[in-house]
Amino acid sequence: MPTHTVLAPAALDAALAGDGSLRFELRGHLAADTIADAWDTGRRALHRHPGTVLSIDAAAVSYCDGAGAAMLVDFDRTCVAGGGRVTLVGFPAAFQPILDLARPELRPAPRAEPCPPWEHFVAAVGRRTVELFHDARELVRFVGETIVALACLLPCPQRLRWRDTLRAMQTAGVDAFPVVMLVSGLLGLILSYQSADTLHRFGADVFLPFGLALSIVRELGPLMTAIVLTARSGSAFAAEIGTMKVNEEVDALSTMGLDPARFLVTPRIVAAVLVTPVLTVFANFAGLAGGAIVATQTLDLPLVTFNNQVRAALDASDVLGGLFKALVFGVLVAAIGCHRGMQTQGGAVGVGTSTTRSVVSGIVLIALADALLAVVYYHLGL
Repeated sequence: MPTHTVLAPAALDAALAGDGSLRFELRGHLAADTIADAWDTGRRALHRHPGTVLSIDAAAVSYCDGAGAAMLVDFDRTCVAGGGRVTLVGFPAAFQPILDLARPELRPAPRAEPCPPWEHFVAAVGRRTVELFHDARELVRFVGETIVALACLLPCPQRLRWRDTLRAMQTAGVDAFPVVMLVSGLLGLILSYQSADTLHRFGADVFLPFGLALSIVRELGPLMTAIVLTARSGSAFAAEIGTMKVNEEVDALSTMGLDPARFLVTPRIVAAVLVTPVLTVFANFAGLAGGAIVATQTLDLPLVTFNNQVRAALDASDVLGGLFKALVFGVLVAAIGCHRGMQTQGGAVGVGTSTTRSVVSGIVLIALADALLAVVYYHLGL
């Protein structure tokens, strides 16, 4: 025989506090079939004590539907009509949307959040160490998935989503071009002004283009381009993918049997690899142009001399070494931005956190990669 679930009737205990306020304690299921007695008890108590301050403790409520919400709204209106006010305490958050539909202003009173317990220094260090190792493991897994996705594109380049790649190239390259040129030009200007006074004291004005060309082409051009892209494009990648992760669009791709790395990560990495060296070339020209302004206007150095000194200072290894750095930095910028986006959890706050972490992690990894490449270049004699 079929069985039917019998709901326990709702119970309401009414009591008058010492300060003259009225207190209701609700328990059980607030459903249409179970609230009749509780509703009558509450109305009689309100009519006996009109205009009082009413506190409704609903922490023990296990279920509430539209009928239960109607009862709470009736208590509220009856009390307010008599000049009193109502405070709802402990109402389960799972049923709050039903109450909001009936009377949005009747919401539970906010509870004071307890202060977080003090964490010992050793425990904090241990927790952060575990988080660091966990993050490193996730990064290694992400790198493996990305390498596999990129390797699958080598025999079949048409599998790459070229429309998304071109859009990412516009975002990371074309739109970032003015910022990169401005920062690099000002950097060349600043370095030249900082060096001009010292060189002029020793009569070594002619060596300004030499040092500026090496510092810009080998180091500062790729580095500043990568930092600008990290703050601008890497954070954008993290925010875009993080929003998709929060909206469960990434999970939808996995459910349909599609690889999120191939759809979301590889177009952005390919775009960053293609545009970062190009931006670095323009950044080098902008930095040298800023230095040329100082050399010709402050040191009265002819532009022909500046050009000849730059050409004498640089060779193919300097230019190619700087472009290789830019290539590595571009991969790091895109990969970290996508990785942090894939790690996003917790709604809009999580998206903001992932965006911040992508910028911080990107700058740190760029600095580490730059240091490693500097050591390698030194031992290779480049």
